[in-house]
Amino acid sequence: MKKVKVIQYGLGPIGCGIVKAVSMHSQMELVGVVDIDPDKVGKELNKIISLNCNANLKVCSSLAEALDGKSADAAIHCTSSKLGNVVDQLKEMLNAGLHVISTCEELAYPWYRFPKLSEDIDNSAKKAEKALVGTGVNPGFAMDMLPLVYNHAVLDVKEIRIERVLDAGRRRGSLQKKVGAGMEISEFMAFVADEKIGHAGFIESIALLAAGLGWELDEIKQQILPVIAEENIRTEFLEVKAGQVAVLTRVGGVANKVKN
Repeated sequence: MKKVKVIQYGLGPIGCGIVKAVSMHSQMELVGVVDIDPDKVGKELNKIISLNCNANLKVCSSLAEALDGKSADAAIHCTSSKLGNVVDQLKEMLNAGLHVISTCEELAYPWYRFPKLSEDIDNSAKKAEKALVGTGVNPGFAMDMLPLVYNHAVLDVKEIRIERVLDAGRRRGSLQKKVGAGMEISEFMAFVADEKIGHAGFIESIALLAAGLGWELDEIKQQILPVIAEENIRTEFLEVKAGQVAVLTRVGGVANKVKN
């Protein structure tokens, strides 16, 4: 069977994990890597990630450079959680003739909050005759696709409740900062007001699940609150003092639903 030739676009913690997975897959071949980090550009991949194969690849600063003299079938895109930040990148990959799989959380189901952007990107994919999908563990699986599959075994679904708990203290440093670890309460609430904190894609998970069930939503509501540390906490990446924010809790729901 012909191997799928893959470009990895973005070499952060998630991108590095995906590179390892691709390099181990018998039906996939990593043919190029793109990142804008000057500490990574130009370096051999095996100097950044321990790999058993494709170690001679060098990190390129652009997609055009990564594709120079090469052919590829698809790109795996891992750069930003915000849809507005990646539109040009998505179009660039589509126009280069690549199918695109993106970890951009807001791309998991963008139609609810970003209908104009969604239509624009959708038209670009159709024009290029390439597939474009936003997915991941969450959103993309844990709080939307998985419960959707479960609920298709039920004739009449009236209500769905999902609870997801993770230990941020064991995760990467960027995620710990994303959930507010080490912040003062006032700083945390300011970040909440500016929509600069919390796991991206929460609204998209609810909208995706509702769409799969044929529910038309009037409004999706959410509330983000801090969980305060009762004692000092130290992780591999930071220290949280008693009285500071340790993590956050997020609750969401719909104001009303109409089943189509």
